[in-house]
Amino acid sequence: MAGRQYAYPCNGAVPALWVNVDTFKKYDLPLPPQEWTPEEFEELGKRFVKLANEGSRRQLCFFVPSVESSSFAIPILRSMGKDVYNETMTRSVANTPELVKVFKLLYKWTYEDRIAPNAADVASMNVEATGYGGANFSNFLQGRYAMIVTGRYGLIRFREFERQVTFSLSQLPMYDFKNLLITVRAAMPYGRTKSPELVDMFLRYLASYEYNKYIIDFADGLPPNPHIVEEDLKQLKFKYPREGITHELEIGWAQSIAVPESRPRYLKAGTPNWLGNSISEYFNNRKSAEESAEYVEYRYNLEIDTACEANPSLRAIWEEQRAVQARIDEYKAAGKKIPLAWISNPFHIRYYREMGMLAETTTAGAR
Repeated sequence: MAGRQYAYPCNGAVPALWVNVDTFKKYDLPLPPQEWTPEEFEELGKRFVKLANEGSRRQLCFFVPSVESSSFAIPILRSMGKDVYNETMTRSVANTPELVKVFKLLYKWTYEDRIAPNAADVASMNVEATGYGGANFSNFLQGRYAMIVTGRYGLIRFREFERQVTFSLSQLPMYDFKNLLITVRAAMPYGRTKSPELVDMFLRYLASYEYNKYIIDFADGLPPNPHIVEEDLKQLKFKYPREGITHELEIGWAQSIAVPESRPRYLKAGTPNWLGNSISEYFNNRKSAEESAEYVEYRYNLEIDTACEANPSLRAIWEEQRAVQARIDEYKAAGKKIPLAWISNPFHIRYYREMGMLAETTTAGAR
């Protein structure tokens, strides 16, 4: 925030599609590529559900678990150059044709192509749902799901199964701008601690070889300091041959295409996930895709307005950033590069950089 670091990651994750190689071999289907478009995802998905459910009185197998989530929607939306918030995260700009397209695509995969289960399907899939990962992991192990969305932390559970899975790893389907979401579990030191030397010791431990080696070996997500365990990482494909290069791929994507979810400082900690909520509203025929996209923007902006009205100091920051946003809009209209220092939305920083639209040095008088 404002160029300062307030926390240090303990571990992280870049959820992607973990593929059950044996399930694809069973139906003589090609493995999904590391990168693919929604059209390629859909085509292979339809082939899978046709073969996997042949002879069944009702559909028992699906290409993926439910896609009724923002974690599936955001990478597709961002791959078309759009995000839920503007560059300064002062307003939601979710109401776009691109988000409507995402809603309709997820609905098509669920209710028309039937490559993902709807809520009724999920409820009827009576499998044992005990332990970390629950029913999704059990269905994946049994071949009812060809793939599952998780990070390498899922291996903590998978390595416990008697029946071992052979994995490959694919990105979520998306269009031109490649991206995935990255999450972290972070430690934030207490600023008024009476033992700063112990805080320093703990943070140094999180950055140490010993701790990062533990994260690597036991698959507890991504290491906070991956550079010091690069050689150890390469050895995992020999120690766990069924997991192949999945570890290297996830860490590589974390360092190249992954972007955090946009989270404005103006939202309260308990703010509902209005994007996920609106997907559910559309899936349950309570709103059209267009109405759902409009509602996402309306609700997030209402949350921002409410927070700013209740907190004068926060509103002062918001007004300052709105002035910066006005400058950004002027530069975009004029086809000028946007100064890096003006942007707080991590998606727009990476997108503009790759599109050649970012000025890496601060323009005088920018703020």
